[in-house]
Amino acid sequence: MDRFENRIKDMSIEISNSMIGERVINLVKPGQLNLIMIICNHCPYVLFRMPAISQLVKDYKDRVNIVAVNSNDASPTTDDSSPEDAPELMTAFTEQWDLECAYVFDEDQSIAQEYGAVCTPEFYVVNEDGIIVYHGELDPSHTSNELMPTGSSLRHALDLTLIDKPITWEPNPSFGCSVKWKL
Repeated sequence: MDRFENRIKDMSIEISNSMIGERVINLVKPGQLNLIMIICNHCPYVLFRMPAISQLVKDYKDRVNIVAVNSNDASPTTDDSSPEDAPELMTAFTEQWDLECAYVFDEDQSIAQEYGAVCTPEFYVVNEDGIIVYHGELDPSHTSNELMPTGSSLRHALDLTLIDKPITWEPNPSFGCSVKWKL
């Protein structure tokens, strides 16, 4: 994906369930820097990185519109679904990790499809013009290496974009569990 040519439409989703109440969340706010995070409740790669993700959200939430999205199929009816990702479990996840941003359930998986998400966690920085300027990893940490998650790659991308500087490196792709697609 050529991150400088992809314009994301102004997507909004209406949240209507007992977990969150009824409200509309604008995923991308025009004229503002946006961070869209495709995460979920159960993925070990997400869980490994959650302390760094939560801290990053706290550090940037006053300057960046941040929305976490759970796009996984949570129905118990398919072999590839993850019932642990059910929307009714998302509030407990948010509280457990002190996640200070909206965490929305992408029931029809349209958000993940629109962004081209393939795994959790996956990160997208969308600039004020609605253009994806970063699609990549949180940082080079991994469950199989000695590095602890810090969010260094994503933080660098956010910092550059906040001062209107281009991202001049090719980001490493995210690595994690595959998005659990509905059949």
